[in-house]
Amino acid sequence: MRKSFGHLDLRQSLQSILLMIPTGGLDIIFILVSVYIANRINQTLYVASTMLALGSLGTLLMVVIPVPKYKLIGQYLGLASISSYMLTMVSIANNVSGYSKKIFYNGMMMVFYTIGNFIGPYVMAPQFAPHYVASMVIYVCFMAAGAVSLLVARRQMAVINRRRQAQPSGTETNVEDNLTDAQDPNFVYRL
Repeated sequence: MRKSFGHLDLRQSLQSILLMIPTGGLDIIFILVSVYIANRINQTLYVASTMLALGSLGTLLMVVIPVPKYKLIGQYLGLASISSYMLTMVSIANNVSGYSKKIFYNGMMMVFYTIGNFIGPYVMAPQFAPHYVASMVIYVCFMAAGAVSLLVARRQMAVINRRRQAQPSGTETNVEDNLTDAQDPNFVYRL
């Protein structure tokens, strides 16, 4: 990977640290901007899937940009996908009702996030060196699949919202009933 960004020798720790400073700053910027936009337009899952698509584009740019030093543009743009994790957690918090179900969803999110972080470095296998094109394509495919999954989940929730608005329930829901979002006829999903 040390030749992937041209003249930079990533074996030197100072250069590695200097490259990570903009990464941390951009992580914060992408998260703040995506949360602001999601709150502004009230569309959490659209923003999350857009950020995943933007991350896919950045990862793809690392493959197709021929000039090594400009590949950093793709790397930095690829960081947009990190904010989709935060927005997905927000969506789970807003759209999952029922104590056990909420714990299960949050637990599964953490399990699969951990599995992804465990498998991710193995995708950067030595046989794909020095340009790691196949690795980047794998990342792009999984980010695209994540974006599509969020859009499918959003569509399903929107259909349920429309159905519940067309046929309002005459019963009141008590918090003590501990109903799940699927059981509660008055539950409205925040998209």
